[in-house]
Amino acid sequence: MKLPLFVKPLHEGSSKGITDSNLCWDRDHLFKQTQFLLDNYGQPVLVEQYLPGKEFTCAVLGNGAEATVLPIVGMNFDALPKGALPIYGFDAKFVWDQPAKPLEIFQCPARITQELQAAIERVTLDAFRVLGCRDWARIDVRLDAGGKPNVLEVNPLPGILPDPVDNSCLPKAARAAGIWRRSCTAIWAPWKRPPARHPRSATGWRGLRRSRNAASSAPAWCATMHSRRWAV
Repeated sequence: MKLPLFVKPLHEGSSKGITDSNLCWDRDHLFKQTQFLLDNYGQPVLVEQYLPGKEFTCAVLGNGAEATVLPIVGMNFDALPKGALPIYGFDAKFVWDQPAKPLEIFQCPARITQELQAAIERVTLDAFRVLGCRDWARIDVRLDAGGKPNVLEVNPLPGILPDPVDNSCLPKAARAAGIWRRSCTAIWAPWKRPPARHPRSATGWRGLRRSRNAASSAPAWCATMHSRRWAV
């Protein structure tokens, strides 16, 4: 791999251990930061090629050929403090983004071309299926220097905080798709999960919309979202 490289703890979540210091422009800093992460997190460290392009996160609902990507969430790194590295790290999530002064970092749906949207959705669904994800997940995608989407991370049990001020991205995408119901903190979606059978009425996330009385007729296998059970 060629410099610059990006290092991060293997087993952490919620961007723990992800800071601007993790971007390594030379071998000395690479060894120093890797050792810092090893000493402080007690786990293996991933060394990845740094991707300088735009970043997105994609919520997926469904299974197999029926899996659907909800409206893509784009990251607006211009909202970060001046001089900050364009990454959605620990500081962006928990230091700079506060209820009293929210960080306007998200765009949903992301303002991108149809061609780029299709490419992001394709790599997202490929990762979802190859890794055996089921029912729902959130997949982080970032563009390389040539504008090609690359998978950063797969979250098979993503954050689902229902309050919009918490900036939880799967609920954000579900609201944009018109399928989030805060009153019951659930997504009622007619996707297929064997052996249950439930015909879809339309393709894409627009086909996931249900009426307000959907709770009474939703299949037993729909994913109930419990408020504040998991972290962002």
